[in-house]
Amino acid sequence: MIMDVKLQILKHLPRDAQPTVSFIDQYCSYYKDLLPEVRSYEYLKYLQKKRAVESQVALALG
Repeated sequence: MIMDVKLQILKHLPRDAQPTVSFIDQYCSYYKDLLPEVRSYEYLKYLQKKRAVESQVALALG
């Protein structure tokens, strides 16, 4: 469930993670409970995104 950012700030609630690519968000969602700190969870998603891009570059370069 995505909550309004203004409401999160007013109620001092943790913010939601920023979305990335849908398949990465779906894959990483299984680890969200292990990483309750939103920044750690986002770093995991960005790391997975970087790995996906690097894999595609490696395939393209042969």
